[in-house]
Amino acid sequence: MSGRGRSRGVFGHLSLLLMGKSLVDEVGRMPVKPMVTFVLMALQIAVYFLFVPGVDYRVKSMCLNPKAMLGNITASVWIRRIVASALLHSNDRHLYFNMISFLHKGVALEPILGPQPFLLLIAVLMFLSGVTNVLVSYVASAYFGYSKPLQSCAIGFSGVLFGLSTFLNMQYRERSVRIFGFSVKPSYAAWAELVLIQIIVPRASLMGHLSGILAGLVVVYYQRYKPITEPTDGSRFHGSGRLGTG
Repeated sequence: MSGRGRSRGVFGHLSLLLMGKSLVDEVGRMPVKPMVTFVLMALQIAVYFLFVPGVDYRVKSMCLNPKAMLGNITASVWIRRIVASALLHSNDRHLYFNMISFLHKGVALEPILGPQPFLLLIAVLMFLSGVTNVLVSYVASAYFGYSKPLQSCAIGFSGVLFGLSTFLNMQYRERSVRIFGFSVKPSYAAWAELVLIQIIVPRASLMGHLSGILAGLVVVYYQRYKPITEPTDGSRFHGSGRLGTG
């Protein structure tokens, strides 16, 4: 298990300190300080370092395991695994890169949506991506004979991050998005990121990332008919899914 219970050598502690400093510096450079984003980052860091009393840190009982969840279809089991798996991380780098990504997405979205709608968006994406992961894994196994995702034990915030990325990119459809130095149309950005990350990190959770994108698309589709929020500062997300004013 990662976190406080893992023994680290000198280089491990040095790497952790450098990543921590980099994250703090990144926070300091942000033009706005979104509180919900900061609280959720702090929560995940606290969970990683075993600072949250009452949390079961046994990964096998907390991870997103489609086979185990389909074998016990009860609300408490599904909610526990979906929420806990999103808050857990496998190692220092996993946590660091997810927090950096979440910080930038939170800074871009939370001030526009507002704290409560942004928190609601996070919750919706978390549950949608988790349920989608289980259902797609089942379909892959039952109809295509590909059972590896069904038996996986995934943890991490990446599903939510891919959902946020999809949602954010679809608000700026007229602009190009840069993914690892490449210019990509917003509607393809999350898919390009999915492929590139899988190439760079083959062990990354393909099903988790894919489920996040699908969850983001569901939210975008819903938003076309009902805007998520109408902030009082003059800016808002219109029902068409674009960012505008008025």
